Amino acid sequence: MDQEAIDFIALGLIKGVGPKNSRRLLEATNSVSDIFEMSERQLSSIDKLPSSVVKEIVTSRDALRVEAQREVEWIDNCGMHVVTYHSASYPSRLRSCEDAPLVIYTRGDADFNVSKVISVVGTRRPTPAARQWCADVLSTLSSSYPDLLVVSGLAYGVDIIAHIAALDCGLKTVGVVAHGMDILYPSQHRDIAKRMVINGGAILSEFRRGTQPEAVNFVSRNRIVAGMADATLVVESGEKGGSLITASKAHEYNRVVLAVPGSPYAPMSIGTNRLIQEHKAELVTSASDIEHILGWDSCTYAPAHQQGALFASPDTPLDPMQSAIATALANGPLSLDELSRAVALPVAAVSPTLLEMEFLGIIKSLPGNRYSLLKC
Repeated sequence: MDQEAIDFIALGLIKGVGPKNSRRLLEATNSVSDIFEMSERQLSSIDKLPSSVVKEIVTSRDALRVEAQREVEWIDNCGMHVVTYHSASYPSRLRSCEDAPLVIYTRGDADFNVSKVISVVGTRRPTPAARQWCADVLSTLSSSYPDLLVVSGLAYGVDIIAHIAALDCGLKTVGVVAHGMDILYPSQHRDIAKRMVINGGAILSEFRRGTQPEAVNFVSRNRIVAGMADATLVVESGEKGGSLITASKAHEYNRVVLAVPGSPYAPMSIGTNRLIQEHKAELVTSASDIEHILGWDSCTYAPAHQQGALFASPDTPLDPMQSAIATALANGPLSLDELSRAVALPVAAVSPTLLEMEFLGIIKSLPGNRYSLLKC
């Protein structure tokens, strides 16, 4: 049995720990298991860890370890997986979010770390035009990007339309649910969920078994939908709704938000039009718009053939940091935070080099504080 999985689950069950304190604990230890062996004095020495949390850890950790072991046994017996924060299969884009969950439970074998991931969200009452647009756009994207992963929330409306459209054009798709993995809500989508898993996708949740689909859980679920992807596409949305919460989280994470405009008289376009009006989303009307905004239509930089550089000749060699950044961007656009982690340097050190590389015609900046290699 995976002791690390047990300890990650147990850590998440400790009252008052939460994402920020969890990170403090993990950064101060060699492994999550250390947290369950440290003395109260050792835990108290961890910077900014509240004394109340220290006491809660010491008091409850042994019992919660036993409870977590039962959870892992159940998951194993059901043929599901526990993916921990330190696991290589954990969604790397989600890990960069400060409120990322310590553990996710999954059914299916989807690769969450493919080069291109897009979340598709929207109203539960989409118009026929929105249904058709969503299907057409995903079909067009699938022709150029057969490994594209489509993420949504398995809910009524745009969510399930996106999942079905992805399946119909051969794309893998992941449904993030707002409850434990011992149920499926809405139950009407069970057959679609099975298709998703069979076709290489997955159903995913941060919630342990027994957790019901309560309203607060959907808000929590929406941050995962936003955090897992390069961009969140809002197809239609009224003045309020979960899709706008997802878009807001994506914007907070410095991810690209895309929105389909609509008539000012259409109730289901109020939300998308407002996102565009407030400069929180990029306007898209086609698959090519999405490709361009996300930099998917750019190819790998080749210094010997680059034309039009502003201050350097095509044969100007890259310095070590420029080379490291170009290598990191070879598989597709990355955010500033992702680049910082890729080259193992702080943001403050990377930013000036990025600006210099823009002037040299090596990279270009994209919406959402992202960068890509210039098209050859």
